[in-house]
Amino acid sequence: YGFELFGNGTKRHVPPQKTKAEAVKAVQRELRNLTLNYLEWQINEVAIRVIKPDACVGKGGRSFIQASKAWVIVSPNTNANCAFSACVLSINRDTYRWLLEKGERRLIERSADLKRYVNPSNKKRTHVDDLQDIADYKKTEIVLYNNVFHKIRMFEPSGEIGKKDSRKLNRRPIEIQLKENHFVALLRRAEVNEPWEAEVVVEEPESESKVIQVKRKRFFRPYDGKFVAWDLECTGRDLGRRGCAPDLTYPDRLKVGSHVYLCIS
Repeated sequence: YGFELFGNGTKRHVPPQKTKAEAVKAVQRELRNLTLNYLEWQINEVAIRVIKPDACVGKGGRSFIQASKAWVIVSPNTNANCAFSACVLSINRDTYRWLLEKGERRLIERSADLKRYVNPSNKKRTHVDDLQDIADYKKTEIVLYNNVFHKIRMFEPSGEIGKKDSRKLNRRPIEIQLKENHFVALLRRAEVNEPWEAEVVVEEPESESKVIQVKRKRFFRPYDGKFVAWDLECTGRDLGRRGCAPDLTYPDRLKVGSHVYLCIS
């Protein structure tokens, strides 16, 4: 429960609360803040917002792994025609992999054909009520599951209602799932002949690796008579003078390196 306060040409938003009592306390706190911060703040209108949770959203149902043991869960790569695509996959479950080949091109074409034949009122988005039109056109029952794989609704073809069991078509029902406003096809593994196999994680054996030191031979060029290294150190200025000491290193006959220091002021 939330509130919107309108006054002085502005709108004040009160965050929604879980219960009515908490919402009233939140409004009282907002009114006290308005009284302290403004000398005059007139409330002209009050709007009450009631947020209802989606009835299709369930809790504590089957996990994805448990559902995968019963169904092959296929999510169509589409947003506008996902309900029609899920129904096409469920109807053609024996050849669903063939429909998914070549970037789902065959699935897209058949879903567009089904949508054109059904002719729903909303062409951009599929509503749950459009499933009844699909059930009537295909003369097949549609079973809808929520996000935790609970059966929430069944759409029976209008032409099959009231018929005797011996007169009904008794076709395999279309099973789809509604999860986060997206329809997913649920294909029974027994019907598509794809038994469930647990994913086996193969751990690689630990290998005893040895650190091998690579010894490379270094070949130095013969000395060309130039300085081996040099360095220049300077002191700070003292009465306008600065001391500089270059360090020159060169090889001689007695030892590998000799140092010469020169002091320049």
